[in-house]
Amino acid sequence: MNIDPFIHSVTICDPYGSIIFHRQREGGQNLLSAEESKESLEMVMATWKVRD
Repeated sequence: MNIDPFIHSVTICDPYGSIIFHRQREGGQNLLSAEESKESLEMVMATWKVRD
C-alpha cells in the first residue's frame, strides 16, 4: 500500500456487508477486534442504505 502514509488499512465489501478484500500496512496494528470491525462495517452499510 504505497498510497498515503496515513492509510493503515483498506477493506472493501459488497452491498451485503461481505468482505471482498482487506489489506493492512506492514507493521500496523488493529485498533478494533475482528468482531468490532464487523460491527463497524454493518453500521456503515446501514447508514449508506438510508442515503439511497
